[in-house]
Amino acid sequence: MHFENRTDYQADALWGEHQKDGCGAAVIVKGTFEIAADGLKQVQEDAWPVHFRPLETPYGDFPPEHNPFPKSRTDLIVCGFARPPRGTAVSQMDVRLSIRDFAYVLRVFGDRVWKRDGRKLVPSEPESFERIPLTLASAFGGSVETEWGTMSYGFNPYGKGFGLEPDEAEGTALPNLEDPRHLIRTVTDRPAPVAPCACADAAGLRLPPAQNPLGPERAVPIGESLHNWAHPDLMLPAWFDAGELVRVEGVHPDGPLQFAIPTCRAAASAAQGPDRYPMRLKLDTIIVLGEERRAVFRWRGATTFPIRPREQRLVRLDAIGQEE
Repeated sequence: MHFENRTDYQADALWGEHQKDGCGAAVIVKGTFEIAADGLKQVQEDAWPVHFRPLETPYGDFPPEHNPFPKSRTDLIVCGFARPPRGTAVSQMDVRLSIRDFAYVLRVFGDRVWKRDGRKLVPSEPESFERIPLTLASAFGGSVETEWGTMSYGFNPYGKGFGLEPDEAEGTALPNLEDPRHLIRTVTDRPAPVAPCACADAAGLRLPPAQNPLGPERAVPIGESLHNWAHPDLMLPAWFDAGELVRVEGVHPDGPLQFAIPTCRAAASAAQGPDRYPMRLKLDTIIVLGEERRAVFRWRGATTFPIRPREQRLVRLDAIGQEE
């Protein structure tokens, strides 16, 4: 493959497998921006790359991007911590995400354990905290040791709160992240894990709606989620355009992070011999890095063209002007 007129975005191309009568190509373009008070500022230092190997981060791992298949929904992912305003410790708070007509709330608790209250087990009062990781490790799930070996909660083996014997739960930890619509009330509750991080490893959250722990009203059909990375609650069915406002509350002590989706200042096309095939770049991923006050955007374009032997094929990426 060959690139011409590279912009300052990170970009790579994927050539699909040859089909009977044609060939497919896809291009991925990424931009990393600082979230400043007066708008987004594109940055080059420590920009997120297009990665063909798993990308390990402090907030979870992202799958390789060599998959030639498109995402059927827009991923909204938040990497970081729940952070109370002004850094003042609290025992519980909400993290809120919104874009266009979509709004999402995550309830965050300080550390809790099951304690005995008469004949019942009830959650202890949450401890105060200054930050809680927004990862699957803070959500419901986990593993327990049994005489048959380790048994994990299949929907999220990384979390906390899962146990096999309710009578033995006293003193064990509860999750920090919960859906406020489905809060844990009793020791036998088995809520669906919730976290705004990359959740590609939580394969159980991609079950068909009838079998999914999220329930049929929240589950995303497996055919529409297979290539996405976000929690199913944050796989958004809409496609978003430049200028639409994204707001994230509760991930930085200085207050909400708010920004407009930037214009992708690139145009992509594939060429074979004298023919050129346009590749519309569509935004399919928004990643908010709360601690760094950064946002990463991923655009993807694809096309198909007929196979003609011995003709050069290339992907062309052109700058189309500068943002104001």
